[in-house]
Amino acid sequence: MGLAEIGNELGLGIRIRQVIELCINGGASATIDSITQLISEADATMDADATSKRMHPSVIGFLNNLRNILIGQLAQADRLCYALLKNRGWADINSTAAENDIRGFVGDFTRYLRDNTKAVLECSITTGSASAGGTNTGDGTVKVDVLDTWNLDNQAIQSEDFEIACTADSYTGGTNEQQETFVCQGSFGGKLSGIKNCLYPASDGSGNTGGGNRLQNEDASTPGNGDNADVVIPFEHFTSDTPDGWTIDTGAASTDVFEETTIKYLGSGCLEFTGDGATLIEISQDAHDFYGATAGGSTTATQDLEPLAHYILGGYMRDDTSITAGVVDMYMDGTGYTAGASEKATKDFSSSPPGATWTLYTGVCKMPKSVPSDMKFVIKCSTAISNTHKVYIDGVFFAKMWHWEAKGLNLAMVGGDAPFVYDEQDPDRFYWTMTNDWAGLFQEWFARRTDIRDITRLKYNDIGMAVRNAASASAELAESKAQ
Repeated sequence: MGLAEIGNELGLGIRIRQVIELCINGGASATIDSITQLISEADATMDADATSKRMHPSVIGFLNNLRNILIGQLAQADRLCYALLKNRGWADINSTAAENDIRGFVGDFTRYLRDNTKAVLECSITTGSASAGGTNTGDGTVKVDVLDTWNLDNQAIQSEDFEIACTADSYTGGTNEQQETFVCQGSFGGKLSGIKNCLYPASDGSGNTGGGNRLQNEDASTPGNGDNADVVIPFEHFTSDTPDGWTIDTGAASTDVFEETTIKYLGSGCLEFTGDGATLIEISQDAHDFYGATAGGSTTATQDLEPLAHYILGGYMRDDTSITAGVVDMYMDGTGYTAGASEKATKDFSSSPPGATWTLYTGVCKMPKSVPSDMKFVIKCSTAISNTHKVYIDGVFFAKMWHWEAKGLNLAMVGGDAPFVYDEQDPDRFYWTMTNDWAGLFQEWFARRTDIRDITRLKYNDIGMAVRNAASASAELAESKAQ
């Protein structure tokens, strides 16, 4: 016995259950009519004359009896799968959970896969685009991330509709502009309150609580002393074309880097990069100078970055309307940590330049388990900007996302130049849909077995399961996906 037995035998048992359910209710993968569909057709068809109406109760009765038998077999299939786990799984993965403790087994199974570098086949998670309410005043948006601790889609995400709405603004009182407050609700119930617009400078929240913009426009009175609490959104203050609180790593002030006060998105000014066709302009802000970096001694500060937390990063960019080349990236960097493509906010200005339109670009950075001591936020031209042409950058941000544990989501509200507005009857709000195709049979079955609300198979709880999953499963787990 071994992982192959539990992988293939449990996978087969779950697929048997899936076939029975398709016979009852149908589905996208079904090529025959379901019992439910046949009942509906019999109701619609058998009323043509007296004879067919007399036969109607017999036909419907037969179909209902067949449906009830199959429903009973669903429970039998679950018992079969559980027996496979009990007789194979506990011993094969050295589970210490009690034999009737399915939640304990899930935890042991998760650890076994992680420790032995095994993976089940993945579910496909789709995040729909956020749509603004029809009368929204604020022009920002909501950003949603579903990555787990392996930077893979959280397999416990449910197919569910979501709404996030403004609950406090600068007009009706209770908060400041760019610091509006929101509440998020799911169609299966539950809510996450207190979500803040991430543009406004603030520290990280503790635990699952998100935070504000860690980037600031000015160093403290003594750089790095832990008194970093400037509440100005970058880029409002410059000294001789160098943005306060930032370092020009490549290029020069007044040659490649400028303060721009006419073309701007927020406040009184913005950052300008002017290209020469060769220079890879780069500026950065040391994490020790981030908002909320705390004193670690008489002259030093700690970065206060949370290991494994998810951070939203990005900003607004536009060009001079005639640019022909240039790629600008925003990302975190540090010794031993290299940002992946999805962890950067990137714009290729040689492809569909935004022109005179300010456009938001974002990425999601998952902080490494061991946070480097020299982390910094970087804005860099990875491809040089075409000669004499300009890129404008404003409203940059780096903020810890809010984690909704019960739903498996990470959320961030990103403001724009028009503030969000609260109204009791019609607040600014956004909608989106999450979809899980549940193609990963193990994740689907474990989720159903560990959720006491599972009557309609519509309501699942995030059970904290982060089973390793991949597009190609380990050989021993080949039966972990629907066929």
